[in-house]
Amino acid sequence: MDENGKFHVNNGIVKMEEIYKAKVKNCHEQTYRSIFNAKNYLPGNFNLSRPLEMVYPWIQSARIYDGSQRQVIVTHAEGSNLHVTLQVHGEVGGNRLVFFHNASRISDFTGTIIVDSRSNRYFNVTMYGASGKINGAVKYSTERISDEIFSFTTYVHDLNASNRSMIIPMPAIVDSGSRMICMYADEQREEQAVCRIIQYYETPLEIDIERNTWHEMVGSCPSCNQINFTGISRFLNPMSWVNGVSSLGEFVMMATDVLMYICVLVVVYVILTKIVIPICKCWICPMYIMSHKKSKSKKREKARQSANDERDARV
Repeated sequence: MDENGKFHVNNGIVKMEEIYKAKVKNCHEQTYRSIFNAKNYLPGNFNLSRPLEMVYPWIQSARIYDGSQRQVIVTHAEGSNLHVTLQVHGEVGGNRLVFFHNASRISDFTGTIIVDSRSNRYFNVTMYGASGKINGAVKYSTERISDEIFSFTTYVHDLNASNRSMIIPMPAIVDSGSRMICMYADEQREEQAVCRIIQYYETPLEIDIERNTWHEMVGSCPSCNQINFTGISRFLNPMSWVNGVSSLGEFVMMATDVLMYICVLVVVYVILTKIVIPICKCWICPMYIMSHKKSKSKKREKARQSANDERDARV
């Protein structure tokens, strides 16, 4: 954690560039190539650490509650008793006083285990008549008596029982195949859990690691990187040059691009006026002189012919 309380990985950008790179193959067609470092893939034989309950005996359980907010629910193995006393003064007026103590319940649930194209595992579950703290256990097979390979805890923030859908992350040890998942309220015993056989759906990987083939992807912007009149007219508008400039570095890059374009225009102007146009004049002038001489000789011959005709007429 840094001084602002945010999660920080030392040299994280450098490490990510070593692990993954994206290289443009064809800018016009928006095709690119994804390059991964193969040593960062673990298709099997995961070396998992010891459970937290075995490392620290005073912890009964520890569950990640919300991955995005980084909240962890830790349950102590031993704790002090809590005594609660309620006193009602005056007339109740026909209203019923309801005291919720550990109001956790669940009637039923349905769901599926989904593995996306990046090997992220999720348990997409819909709980019916649920409220409070709900515990869950993933079994090794479709039998209820099979060993437990993963457990989780989730919360339904409603005092009254309701239907709620949520996504629960799953670890890599939950591999392919259908399996039994049991869910029970926190105040219930595990023997009273509701168990269902959950189907397993897996999306193919974007990159075939076993065959070591490349996966070429195409961008989702068909009109990008296309040369047309709209793009040229937008480039000729000076106001569009400063769009998206939000820092000094971007302003320097924009000014450098404009200066480079001006230099290119000056070079093109010099080449046209000092080299191309003079060469064209030199090539055109001899042709013009030769054609002018031919026209003059024809005029002289016509004049001589007319003079001879006049002489013959006088004679």
